[in-house]
Amino acid sequence: MKKLFIHVLALLLIVILSACEEVIVLDLNTTEPQVVIEADLDGTNGVLEVKCSKTVDFYNDISFNPVSGAEVFLEEAKTGSVKIKEDEPGIYRLEGIAVQQGMLFRLRVTIDDIDYEAEAIAPHPNEILEVVVVPVEIQGPPPEVEFFTVATGWFDIPQDTSFYCLRMIKNGEYPGTRNLVTDEDQDGELLIVENFTSDLTSGDTLLLQLSAINEAVYDYFIQVDDMRSNGFSAAAPYNPKGNFTNEALGYFGVCYTHKKEVVVP
Repeated sequence: MKKLFIHVLALLLIVILSACEEVIVLDLNTTEPQVVIEADLDGTNGVLEVKCSKTVDFYNDISFNPVSGAEVFLEEAKTGSVKIKEDEPGIYRLEGIAVQQGMLFRLRVTIDDIDYEAEAIAPHPNEILEVVVVPVEIQGPPPEVEFFTVATGWFDIPQDTSFYCLRMIKNGEYPGTRNLVTDEDQDGELLIVENFTSDLTSGDTLLLQLSAINEAVYDYFIQVDDMRSNGFSAAAPYNPKGNFTNEALGYFGVCYTHKKEVVVP
């Protein structure tokens, strides 16, 4: 009887261990592909870039699923409607656009006979005042790691609530880091963003890029950052909402960009 018990127990252990080695594949994001439109009109250089794509399944290795053959039109009250040509698969560009603060632009994209529309107003341009890179001394056990604080400052334009995107690119390695900033409770004041990092060495080149952006673009990237930070731990997965009609994902925004380059001491 004792030997029978031992044999039964051994059999149960084999079954349990075999079950633990089973690979479980989750069925994620197997819904119908959705249209994604990411459009930026930079008033600084007068260039419009529109990226048209469709979503892919979670387990698909494709990061950009381009949509070719879309009809893309940019409209403005004085200049009328202009068709945007496809520069490369899924990417549509137009240069030489005259942009002034306060101008209203409308973007219309037709994909599979469905029109997706969004509009944006050119914000007030701004410029970086100063960038300061300061080494930070932190005492601790070896090996010692050198930390830096990169402080970027600019004066906010006194007006309605303003929205900004500050990027820091090291040695030309795009896209770099991104900070989203609003002047809420600091209207017209000096705004300072500090990036604390150990990923710098003496002689590195930093490109700070400040963009004045639309509220819709700010809200969209806030949602994107929230999804990235929470991942699968989010209470309820969702798609970031932009300003296009007919439930297209993405955004259309007009921005002004100012750049400043510094070298790490």
